[in-house]
Amino acid sequence: MQANNFIDIFDFVPIGITISDKDGNIVSSNKEGARMLGLKNDGTGWTLDDPRWHCIRRDLTVIPPEEYASVRVQKGRCIVENVEAGVVQNDKVTWLNITAAPLSDEGVIVAYVDITNNIEHEKKLEELIKDREKLINIIAHDLRNPFTTIMGFIDLMFDTLKNNSTSELESYLHIIQKASRQTFEMLDSMLEWSKTRAGITAFSPENIDITLLISDVISFCKILKSSKNVRFTFKFDGGSIAWADKHMMEIVFRNLLTNAVKYSYPNGEVLITVQQTSSDVIISIKDFGVGMDTSRVKMLLDNGHLQSTHGTSMEKGSGLGLLICREFIHKHHGSIQVESKTGKGSNFIVTIPKSQSNYLPLKITKPENAETCQLGKN
Repeated sequence: MQANNFIDIFDFVPIGITISDKDGNIVSSNKEGARMLGLKNDGTGWTLDDPRWHCIRRDLTVIPPEEYASVRVQKGRCIVENVEAGVVQNDKVTWLNITAAPLSDEGVIVAYVDITNNIEHEKKLEELIKDREKLINIIAHDLRNPFTTIMGFIDLMFDTLKNNSTSELESYLHIIQKASRQTFEMLDSMLEWSKTRAGITAFSPENIDITLLISDVISFCKILKSSKNVRFTFKFDGGSIAWADKHMMEIVFRNLLTNAVKYSYPNGEVLITVQQTSSDVIISIKDFGVGMDTSRVKMLLDNGHLQSTHGTSMEKGSGLGLLICREFIHKHHGSIQVESKTGKGSNFIVTIPKSQSNYLPLKITKPENAETCQLGKN
């Protein structure tokens, strides 16, 4: 083709250039174009249905070959400008701005500009805006209400002091104590979540004994579980050393155990088991409380989705706890699986690798017809 003579010159420009034949198949490319599309000149040619790559839209739906810019130009013999597409190769996406124009010999020349950094910055900005809105919503509703309760009962205490009613004062103090503890836990979750989203939470893995760590967390939850007379049953088969960040995993287990108590009925049980395989440590935290239906389970670990309901004693939360668990376990390249049935309770299964060599890429899978949800290994 006439434009082939210019390919050597195009190798020096930071823009991808390809030339397609009348059928839309790529027959030539400069170095930048080959890099962007993941092409290799192996003598077989680059066809529209090349299994090495495919294109997606911003909403992650696949673009069919007949909608590629080169094919549209070939059909209409007109210039197509500023088309956005993501080229997927080996699970990595390169976002491109594409312009294509017809050649006189029925071929098509296509120019590609790499806009991946721009897209990632836009997504980060959108996430920051959503994070800000979540925090504002929590502050406006979930944090304001406990302070209203505390202030109201303090006023009642002053009135009760005049009547020297000790029993009433004690009941008011219990209510203030409960509201204060819930508010503190909410503020603590907000702080941890904000630090994680801002990327300032240090990840410092080391060899830790998971059973010992969970035992410490159980001691921390002693007051909480005694308020409902919930008993913890802890089962483990020998030592369970994992390569993990102690601070992060402590927060994960604290949130999961707190939730287990929150949704347990009075005098209920929370069963904690620790097992190990050749590559992983598996921790199960199971309650026998209210449980969840299919729709809620599917939404539970959705990225950035806040979900919170009242506990069996009307305990309130912000929904940040599980988001923090998701973020922290993601850093460990581990997984959370949720199994739940309405009225039967919930089981949260955490899997973390024993060592760094067991780490694998992560993806989210959400079964369509099962009441489970998993953030897991690929």
